[in-house]
Amino acid sequence: MATGPVVVFGGTGHYGRWIVASLVRRGTPVRVVSRNPEAARKIVGEAPAIVEGDIVSENAVALALEGARAVVSCVSATNSKLIRRRREIERDAVLRMLARAQAAGVARVIYLSAFEIREEFIRKLGVWPLAENHVEIERALAGSKLDWTVFGCPPSQEMFFAMLRGDRLIILQACFEIEPAR
Repeated sequence: MATGPVVVFGGTGHYGRWIVASLVRRGTPVRVVSRNPEAARKIVGEAPAIVEGDIVSENAVALALEGARAVVSCVSATNSKLIRRRREIERDAVLRMLARAQAAGVARVIYLSAFEIREEFIRKLGVWPLAENHVEIERALAGSKLDWTVFGCPPSQEMFFAMLRGDRLIILQACFEIEPAR
């Protein structure tokens, strides 16, 4: 199994901080990309390496992916400061990052999506404008050569929360123990 770090984009966010903590507890080298390294350090502690920048910065993404074995993308632009840049951050930047990860030979990608991949279901629920970015990312993953897993809902988000116990994210630990398909 590769020994490089797991890069967590969105590692200081709601889900990301739990993922980072879980990986650190297992002794996995972790890199977190953050616009504010001081704030990130307060959230994720001293163990992870911090790459200053964000997912829209091609230089920060390239630096973060150097020698990486896996990527977790739990990027979200739903706070009041970023919501107007949602498409740029959640779709455009994630698509560029995935392309760069594939070119760099990253072995594993985990994408946290808030939605079910089936377009007809999303349209039926009337949430297409909110889900469009996620669907496009999931389509890009499906068409890529990356070894990927998407966590979303329903029903997988319910399963995701069922696996979340205290400060241990069981389901993601299992994903990183699986060797990529050859």
